[in-house]
Amino acid sequence: MNVSFIHPDALWLLIVLPLLWGVALIAPLPGAAWQRRIALILRTLMVLALVGALAGTQIAQPPGFTTTIFLLDGSDSVAVSQRARAEAFIVQALAAMPPDDQAGVVVFGREALVERMPSPERTFGAPAVRPAGSATSIADALQLGMALLPAEGYRRLVLLSDGGENQGSAREIAQRAAVAGIPIDVVPLSGVADGLDVQIVSVTLPSTAREGQRLPLRVDLESNAPATGRLIVTGPDGGTVATIPVDVGADRQTISILLPEAPAAFNRHTVRLDVPGDTRAQNNAVETFSVVRGRPRVLLVAQSPEDVAGLERALHAAQIDVAVVAPSAIPATLPAMSQYDAIALVNVPRRAFSESMLQRLATYVHDRGGGLIMVGGPQSFGPGGWRDTPIEAALPVTMDIPVYRTMPPVSVVIVIDVSGSMAMTEDGIPKLSLALDGARRIASLLRDEDELTILPFNDRPGVVVGPLPGSQRDKAIEQMSQVRLGGSGINIHDALVAAAKYVRASDRPVRHIITITDGNDTVQQEGALDIVRALCDEGVTLTSIAVGQGSHVPFIRDMAAVGVPFINISTLSLRRAVRLPNALRLSEV
Repeated sequence: MNVSFIHPDALWLLIVLPLLWGVALIAPLPGAAWQRRIALILRTLMVLALVGALAGTQIAQPPGFTTTIFLLDGSDSVAVSQRARAEAFIVQALAAMPPDDQAGVVVFGREALVERMPSPERTFGAPAVRPAGSATSIADALQLGMALLPAEGYRRLVLLSDGGENQGSAREIAQRAAVAGIPIDVVPLSGVADGLDVQIVSVTLPSTAREGQRLPLRVDLESNAPATGRLIVTGPDGGTVATIPVDVGADRQTISILLPEAPAAFNRHTVRLDVPGDTRAQNNAVETFSVVRGRPRVLLVAQSPEDVAGLERALHAAQIDVAVVAPSAIPATLPAMSQYDAIALVNVPRRAFSESMLQRLATYVHDRGGGLIMVGGPQSFGPGGWRDTPIEAALPVTMDIPVYRTMPPVSVVIVIDVSGSMAMTEDGIPKLSLALDGARRIASLLRDEDELTILPFNDRPGVVVGPLPGSQRDKAIEQMSQVRLGGSGINIHDALVAAAKYVRASDRPVRHIITITDGNDTVQQEGALDIVRALCDEGVTLTSIAVGQGSHVPFIRDMAAVGVPFINISTLSLRRAVRLPNALRLSEV
């Protein structure tokens, strides 16, 4: 049995009890002694009940049963023997299940399907559902397993898989399960086939090409044992374009093939591996696609034919159609320009074009997707007067030598609210998950020379991540999965004191504190603003981010006003901030 309080600050009202007892001793009520004792006991119980109600007393009685969902990998990457081993594990686990417990089974591959709803049944046969085995989505399995778990009782997931995830992100769902207090036990399965397994690991082919080009095809092969076979490539018309004998060993082997010229169309090539005795044929065939368009056309704009003679010969040798015109003969309309894949300005000055033509060329690039090339010469780039023109904006270069700025290293301390109210959800997502997603996005934006500290806090600090250099951002992001919910509210004064300790210990010239709270149960407000002012005097800035609209958001806004502007984010906008790399740039906060 666990006793907790939603508003523990109200417990200070218990100071009334000694006063009540003192009054009873100093000025006793008339009547017999036993009557006075009973009256005092009743008054004491009434005060305790009233204070307990104000403090939000909660008594949690842990239930005595457990619900387990087994997540069985049914993808093609799991060998038959390993699948049988996994099914035997489930049979043994069900047989040993305590009387009050219940269990369910989910089978997954490309998608996750329910084999059995949670029930006390202790027998299990061969799975009846058959998900598509061409992919492995552990994320879908975890999400479906969490959905099947009841709201009461102990809950857990058991994952039986080879871990060969190639669809979805299991890490994100696992972090949500951790926040919800759902453990995930893993029974690893081997992905090694029961016999010989030769497979096509990857096929690489350019997605687009021009008519007349011969496309390079690259095929990577692997095998769990030495094997001999044939690699057969089928062209768009269904005919065989290449047959190559292969000897594949344990090391990855790469085969490069120069395909014949394909017609101007959407072309499909099939790569098939024919190896006698291969026990897993599902990974021996791959289809790849490319779009072949007509010969490219390039317009060369030059004042003199001699300026483009060499470039024209080179483009013709590359089977590119070329047209050469003077600046005055350049196409006057966008449809006429769009007949060319690219326009090259070869040693042409700005004065050779009207203002409307410059704007038309910029529109050809920006709106029509045309290519624009400027070839150097005494009348090109800066010397040609192209500075501050629409053409400069359309080119990937500038006409001036840029001045580079070096930003000093930054030390960032992120204070994350892990109080009980952060377990509440916004649009179905726990607030703590949103806060951690924001912290991960900030960590991903750090440079190697920066420094990061994650400080979970409620009425005391949780498991601190860091301080870690920015070069270990992946480690910091991984360790954030250890952050757990606490209880009561967040003692903001103590949290700022702890954060100040870390920023003051840092040798980075720029130091910044970010608080992420929901604006609820923010206690210890007295003196918090003085800490922020003292930090600002030391050159430490502060940003506050609120998830939702808590009752203490005005105080959070006042606290942030001492440093940098306050950020008040609803669930939707926070989710956008997590997804957009520019949403939480440190230079902006």
